[in-house]
Amino acid sequence: MKKRIFFYLTLLCVIFTAGCSNKSSNIKDGDMIFYNPIDMNFIDYNPETNNHEVIRNADDTYQFYVVGSLGLYIDTDTKNNESRLIEIKDNKVKEIFRFGEGEGIYPIEVFNNNLYFIHTFYNESGKEDLDKRRIALMNLDDLTIRDFTKTQGASSYGAVNKDFLYYTLYEKASDTYKLMRLDLADEDYQVAPEKIKDNLSDGEVLLDGNTLFYANKSKLISDKGTFDKKYFNYITKGYLIQLYTNENGDLSLEISNLSNLKSFKAENIIGIKQNQDSIEYLTDKGVKSYELKY
Repeated sequence: MKKRIFFYLTLLCVIFTAGCSNKSSNIKDGDMIFYNPIDMNFIDYNPETNNHEVIRNADDTYQFYVVGSLGLYIDTDTKNNESRLIEIKDNKVKEIFRFGEGEGIYPIEVFNNNLYFIHTFYNESGKEDLDKRRIALMNLDDLTIRDFTKTQGASSYGAVNKDFLYYTLYEKASDTYKLMRLDLADEDYQVAPEKIKDNLSDGEVLLDGNTLFYANKSKLISDKGTFDKKYFNYITKGYLIQLYTNENGDLSLEISNLSNLKSFKAENIIGIKQNQDSIEYLTDKGVKSYELKY
């Protein structure tokens, strides 16, 4: 089976433009911004007219949602290998930080006001120097960046809690992943990671507090149970949020309460918005909301 290696994406995505058009990022007052994680693009929604438009500044720009945040995204220009950290607040786009030319920024998660990410570097021809790839941290107070120097390799996914950063390394020779753990207790940027598991068929890793979820054979496996892995998965406030396309090719949402294992599904949606206590999702009939009770 061909693997979907997240950080080797070719980004040849199909844009869901049925009933909508493309536009630049000039958002009108009163409009709402939603996010489509399959296409990795924003949606501009006008609640007065119930119309929506895909926001695309250029054909080669995409946005990566920063898990653990309420509106942070990495905005990436794949043609020029340029990235910037942006914030969506009050339905306005604000640039927080612009990374250096040739840097690739693939977010892992925000935790304790630190942005953890996979830090990559590209030469003038657009080829990555894999020897330089590291796990890195940006302090969101002063926007300083530090690399964890001993995390070299084809890192692909990650998750963070107060004690550890878990991440996976892709092993090309065996076409498998190793699950690694980095101790964050001493804030030592030269600490060596330890191997937790190997020979995994998939690289995704998530955390619900101290409970680890790792992917293997299309499943998310944890002490709290096993879940089908979807295209886009993240955990917030004790809920597993999953987005995927159904058999008809329509964007769909599933929310699972990890305490009681009850789930909620919505199909034929257009985009989502992560709020403090809810997930808003856009449909052709307007905005709906699912409350995150905890």
